[in-house]
Amino acid sequence: MAGADFKLENVKQFMGNFNMEVQKMRGRTIQGLIKAGIVLWRAAEPHTPVDTSNLNHSWFIVSMKGTNKESKNNSFTGEKAGQRQQEYEAVTAQAEQEVGSFSTKKRPFIIFGYTANYAVFVHENVDANFKRHGARARWLYKAMRDKEEKMLEIIAEESKFK
Repeated sequence: MAGADFKLENVKQFMGNFNMEVQKMRGRTIQGLIKAGIVLWRAAEPHTPVDTSNLNHSWFIVSMKGTNKESKNNSFTGEKAGQRQQEYEAVTAQAEQEVGSFSTKKRPFIIFGYTANYAVFVHENVDANFKRHGARARWLYKAMRDKEEKMLEIIAEESKFK
C-alpha cells in the first residue's frame, strides 16, 4: 500500500455533473439529500468488500442536522477498533463543522463517505480478489452510477412543496 498512486477515476466528473443537476432544483431540501445518500449507501453496501466489516461500519452521512442515525452503526472490531472509532468521530466531527460553515436552508448539502483511512485503496484496487460474494472494486462509484436517476428523483420529489 505504501507508495501506491490512487486516483478516483471518473468520480470527480460524475460528482460535478450530479451536483450541477442538484443545483438546478429549486427548493431542494436537506431531507431529500439525506434520503438520496441513504439510497446510495444501500446500493453500495452489498458490494462493499468485507474483511472485518470495519470499512462498512465507517460509512457516514453528515448534514446540517448532524450525523445521520443510519450512519452510526459503527461497531468496529479487532485490535484497532478503538483507533477506528476515534477516526470515525474525528472525521464526522470535521464534516459536521464543514457542513455547518457552508450549508444554509436555501443551499443545503451533505458530506458522505467512509472514515476508514484505507477506503480509497480498497475502492480503487481493481486487481483484488475480495472474500465477500458480490464485492467488487469501485463499488461506491458503481452504486452512484446505478442510482443516479433514483437519487435525483428523490431530491426533486422532496423539493416539491407539500
